[in-house]
Amino acid sequence: MARSASNKIQELLSQNEGQKLDFKQNLSLTTDREKLEFTKDVCAIANTPKGDGYIVVGVEDKTKRPLGINPNSISEEKLQQIVASRSDPPPVFSVELLRHEGVKLAVIYIPREKSGILHQIKRVGFPIRRGSTTDTMSTSEIFTVLQSHARRTRLKRSNYEMLSSYERRRAMRMDTLKSLLELGFNPKETKETQLANEMFVVTRKTIHRRSLKLYFHSWSENADKAYIGRLQYALDTLLEKISRHRAIFISIIHGSVSSSSLKAIIRDFGSLTFVRISPSIFYFGVGAGVKEHYFSTLGQPRFYAYEIKSKEDIKARIQVILGWIKEHENLFSQIDSVLGRNSLHKAKIR
Repeated sequence: MARSASNKIQELLSQNEGQKLDFKQNLSLTTDREKLEFTKDVCAIANTPKGDGYIVVGVEDKTKRPLGINPNSISEEKLQQIVASRSDPPPVFSVELLRHEGVKLAVIYIPREKSGILHQIKRVGFPIRRGSTTDTMSTSEIFTVLQSHARRTRLKRSNYEMLSSYERRRAMRMDTLKSLLELGFNPKETKETQLANEMFVVTRKTIHRRSLKLYFHSWSENADKAYIGRLQYALDTLLEKISRHRAIFISIIHGSVSSSSLKAIIRDFGSLTFVRISPSIFYFGVGAGVKEHYFSTLGQPRFYAYEIKSKEDIKARIQVILGWIKEHENLFSQIDSVLGRNSLHKAKIR
């Protein structure tokens, strides 16, 4: 075991710093800034594709000469707590203290992320490694990573296909609930509930200081004209009872989506927008430059995430949607402003 560990250290030291390998002389974690930088390093390596990642602590940066560390200065439990409290969702990693050339080194192992999940630094962004430095991913890079995952999983067999229609919807709702919790959503605000005779998973997310209520609806078949009408009927009923300006609806669909049905609605209501934001997600609702007299329940923001085959698919689609909402802050700010004024006006009338 010792010989194997020494060989692994030697293998790492024979390489140069890069996208999946970082050397640190020491690991000081006394200030918030130092803790944030460490979290960035771990998340950046986890977000960077291709292979497992390592951070080796106790090595001189330029010469890679083993200097060693005080074994009592590094606690895996403490490192896990630091990363978990600053990232969403926290990446998986482990810490091992290994002896090499008479000194102790800490090796932080970050396994390759296989599920298409990206790890975000709270209120900062998604870090990534560029060469041997840590940077922040652009929105296009985020979409590219998650779209690549969607393409890889498209030909895989669905985990839900052997279930009945009712069981499939139920399983997809439960996987939506689990995905949200794994992505760091507040367990107290994330629940399954019946609204307007339909079952939803409901949660809350703050984006750009705006608290949004997210309503997830699962569908076991293709999203055809009948399903779109069914969801619209539920929205017509539900939107009379909730704060419309903070509500976003997301359909989690096992089959495909009838884009022709959505386009037909747009032909009748020209103020609506129909946008493909990834190979398996549509945005449907009002677009930029929201006009108050155009807004109806048909214009309520909603997303159709389709060809869902597993919980990992659901989790990846949620991340893409949240990223798109953040990228289009102006649109959702306008929606908030328009519908917020309407809600205030109605309250005064009553």
